[in-house]
Amino acid sequence: NISLSNFLLAVSDVHKVNINVAPELNQIKLANNFSNVTVADLLIFLCKEYNLTIDFTGNILSIKKHQKE
Repeated sequence: NISLSNFLLAVSDVHKVNINVAPELNQIKLANNFSNVTVADLLIFLCKEYNLTIDFTGNILSIKKHQKE
């Protein structure tokens, strides 16, 4: 098991993607059982599974919990 924030930072480092992770995602734990998946598919899955959103600023992806308006 790994925290979601640490997992995303590892994905960011390995795939050279600029990802900023909100501190509250450190409380979410997940089992890393992904293989042969694209980064885009992984991020979409995590957003759906954990009710996350991604804000884009240039090539920086900021991932945080989705806030209803």
